[in-house]
Amino acid sequence: MSRGRTNDSISRAKRAAEIDPLSLPAIMNVGWQYDWSRQYDSSVEWLRKVLEIEPNFEQARWALGLAYEGKGMIKEAATEFQKAVDLSGGNPVYEAALGRAYAIGGNKPDAMRICDQLEKESKSKYVSAYWMATLQVGLANKDAAFQWLEKAYEERSGGMIWLSVDPRMDGLRSDARFATLLDRLGVRP
Repeated sequence: MSRGRTNDSISRAKRAAEIDPLSLPAIMNVGWQYDWSRQYDSSVEWLRKVLEIEPNFEQARWALGLAYEGKGMIKEAATEFQKAVDLSGGNPVYEAALGRAYAIGGNKPDAMRICDQLEKESKSKYVSAYWMATLQVGLANKDAAFQWLEKAYEERSGGMIWLSVDPRMDGLRSDARFATLLDRLGVRP
């Protein structure tokens, strides 16, 4: 997927789910593949399958929120992100997603509150720089987003592999710094 081989990626993810139809991560991965390829209706369909089996699977709640965000269903996205936050006991990745939904939905005060809270937490525990960058993109703070992406690059964040396809990064694609970063990562499709 990170190399732009969308059909192959979706096909292989579906095959894994067929081989192990009770594997929640395998089923969820199909939903992820559809999310990254911007096929949000299919993403929602697969993620709902996971949640039918296990409604308290926090990562699937988060992923469903991302798919809803992609569909422009920001209220529904925020609801799913809040469920993921609650189920996880406050996972910073899910908090960043919730803050981003608030920002996109026009609730900048709550988005900034979460952003400030996560920045403080990042001084004493791990907070994903990659997901902080997505929050900054939601707040339309390009310079801050690139600062967080530089930090993510330095810490070798796993999220960076998806930079070229992640819809959350669309607000940065027209900036020359984005192309430079993709080249440094070697993930340009």
